[in-house]
Amino acid sequence: VTYEHYHQAADKYWPTLNSWGRGDSPKLRLLVHDLKFLLLRFAREESFSEESKGGGPDSNMRFIPFMLMMGMMLMDGKSAGAGNRKAMEKVLQGLVGASGDVPPSPSISPLSNADNILYTLALSLFVHSIEEWKKSRVALLKRL
Repeated sequence: VTYEHYHQAADKYWPTLNSWGRGDSPKLRLLVHDLKFLLLRFAREESFSEESKGGGPDSNMRFIPFMLMMGMMLMDGKSAGAGNRKAMEKVLQGLVGASGDVPPSPSISPLSNADNILYTLALSLFVHSIEEWKKSRVALLKRL
């Protein structure tokens, strides 16, 4: 699949999502929250079909690479609202210092109630390279 075809299909996804309910938040934010809830449901061994009426843990977990791919496109691509990578890196750096340590005042957070540490952990999967994740994972997990 070419980037252009993927981009066109991804652009069709969002109006479809909006037709099912209110989805007026930034696309990347919605996608990160979706990933957060998917991982929480898996970690807590909760039903995946209770709300969505279908799919088990295996089929839902197979969706994660595609969510990450769409997130990368939203952060780096040509779509509306793209170019968010620097802003997202800044949010993460506010919670994890440049050295990977927890900043001195962990009670001061740039996150809203909805965008809590679980959101930030999911966001880090979109933003961090594997090396950056290894460097910052302990500091992020200490915030749980």
